[in-house]
Amino acid sequence: MAATAHSRQAVPHSTGTIDGGSLEVSYDDGATWRKGAPRSSSVGPAWTGEPRVPDGAWYVSLRAGASDDRGGAVTQELLRAVGVT
Repeated sequence: MAATAHSRQAVPHSTGTIDGGSLEVSYDDGATWRKGAPRSSSVGPAWTGEPRVPDGAWYVSLRAGASDDRGGAVTQELLRAVGVT
Protein backbone atom coordinates (compact mmCIF):
# COMPACT_ATOMS: atom_id res chain seq x y z
CA MET A 1 0.00 0.00 0.00
CA ALA A 2 1.44 3.33 -1.02
CA ALA A 3 1.28 6.30 1.31
CA THR A 4 -0.19 9.53 0.00
CA ALA A 5 0.78 12.92 1.35
CA HIS A 6 -1.93 15.52 1.78
CA SER A 7 -1.42 19.17 2.49
CA ARG A 8 -3.94 21.31 4.33
CA GLN A 9 -4.74 24.72 3.01
CA ALA A 10 -6.30 27.51 4.97
CA VAL A 11 -9.94 28.03 4.01
CA PRO A 12 -11.24 31.58 4.31
CA HIS A 13 -13.89 32.04 6.96
CA SER A 14 -17.04 31.57 4.93
CA THR A 15 -19.83 30.95 7.41
CA GLY A 16 -22.65 33.42 7.81
CA THR A 17 -24.70 34.55 10.77
CA ILE A 18 -27.89 32.62 11.47
CA ASP A 19 -30.79 34.86 10.57
CA GLY A 20 -33.74 32.49 10.24
CA GLY A 21 -35.13 29.29 11.63
CA SER A 22 -38.20 27.11 11.50
CA LEU A 23 -39.77 24.26 13.40
CA GLU A 24 -42.55 22.03 12.12
CA VAL A 25 -44.38 19.10 13.66
CA SER A 26 -46.18 16.13 12.11
CA TYR A 27 -48.50 13.59 13.68
CA ASP A 28 -48.84 11.35 10.58
CA ASP A 29 -45.24 10.25 9.88
CA GLY A 30 -44.46 13.33 7.80
CA ALA A 31 -47.42 13.18 5.38
CA THR A 32 -48.45 16.66 6.54
CA TRP A 33 -46.58 19.30 8.56
CA ARG A 34 -47.79 22.06 10.89
CA LYS A 35 -45.65 25.13 11.49
CA GLY A 36 -44.61 25.61 15.07
CA ALA A 37 -45.28 28.88 16.82
CA PRO A 38 -41.87 29.84 18.18
CA ARG A 39 -41.59 32.11 21.18
CA SER A 40 -38.53 34.15 22.02
CA SER A 41 -36.14 32.71 24.54
CA SER A 42 -34.07 34.55 27.13
CA VAL A 43 -31.02 32.40 26.29
CA GLY A 44 -30.42 33.75 22.79
CA PRO A 45 -31.43 32.34 19.43
CA ALA A 46 -33.69 29.52 20.58
CA TRP A 47 -37.33 28.53 20.30
CA THR A 48 -39.69 27.09 22.84
CA GLY A 49 -43.14 25.74 22.25
CA GLU A 50 -45.83 23.40 23.47
CA PRO A 51 -47.26 21.00 20.88
CA ARG A 52 -50.94 20.11 21.01
CA VAL A 53 -51.04 16.42 20.16
CA PRO A 54 -54.33 15.50 18.46
CA ASP A 55 -56.39 12.52 19.61
CA GLY A 56 -55.42 9.35 17.81
CA ALA A 57 -51.78 10.35 17.20
CA TRP A 58 -49.22 7.65 17.95
CA TYR A 59 -46.02 9.53 17.14
CA VAL A 60 -44.64 13.06 16.88
CA SER A 61 -42.22 13.84 14.02
CA LEU A 62 -40.09 17.00 13.94
CA ARG A 63 -38.56 19.07 11.13
CA ALA A 64 -36.21 21.94 11.93
CA GLY A 65 -34.45 24.36 9.61
CA ALA A 66 -32.00 27.22 9.81
CA SER A 67 -30.57 29.72 7.34
CA ASP A 68 -27.81 32.30 7.37
CA ASP A 69 -27.19 35.70 5.83
CA ARG A 70 -24.91 34.22 3.16
CA GLY A 71 -27.54 31.93 1.65
CA GLY A 72 -26.63 28.78 3.54
CA ALA A 73 -29.48 26.59 4.77
CA VAL A 74 -30.06 23.25 6.43
CA THR A 75 -33.15 21.17 7.22
CA GLN A 76 -33.27 18.15 9.53
CA GLU A 77 -36.25 15.79 9.70
CA LEU A 78 -36.77 13.27 12.48
CA LEU A 79 -39.68 10.89 11.85
CA ARG A 80 -41.28 9.28 14.91
CA ALA A 81 -39.13 11.35 17.23
CA VAL A 82 -41.43 10.69 20.18
CA GLY A 83 -44.06 8.06 20.88
CA VAL A 84 -47.38 9.28 22.31
CA THR A 85 -49.63 7.31 24.61
